[in-house]
Amino acid sequence: MITILIFAGLIAIAFILGSINLSIQFNKQVKELFVQSKNVSDKIFYEDQLMGLPQPVKRYFKLVLKDGQPYINYARLLHNGQFKTGLKKKWINIRGEQYFTTSTPGFIWKGVTTFFTARDMYIGNNGRLVVSLLSLINIVDARGEKYNRGELLRWLSESVWFPTNLLPSEYLQ
Repeated sequence: MITILIFAGLIAIAFILGSINLSIQFNKQVKELFVQSKNVSDKIFYEDQLMGLPQPVKRYFKLVLKDGQPYINYARLLHNGQFKTGLKKKWINIRGEQYFTTSTPGFIWKGVTTFFTARDMYIGNNGRLVVSLLSLINIVDARGEKYNRGELLRWLSESVWFPTNLLPSEYLQ
């Protein structure tokens, strides 16, 4: 019985240390994300910036932005919900935290379930997906050109959260 309790205690300690380690890594990556971004909150949106854009685009911006509004610099999202790891698998609960930078394309997302933690990111023009089983063992650490493109597309598609990011700029025409 004592052996079982010691073994269970060691597993609990390993799980706690793994969770702490993942939190430290995530916080370092969030700091890295923000270091690479410049502050754009001094930029102001004016409706005359919409001249020459198609009517549907103008209508969108007039709906979501106010004349004289500062540009959105950073965004942080928290969410919870359910997630499926496969079409025939059951739904599992997930909690997520995500940070975005707007002046320089970048984000980092952490999703936590009972059994795994996933980090999806685009930092310094590099995309990456890391999935850790029980916060201890990386079972996925994917990167490369395919992930660079895919994560940049994710950043662009999630730019609806911070619409000044979708205005014409050096990154978007």
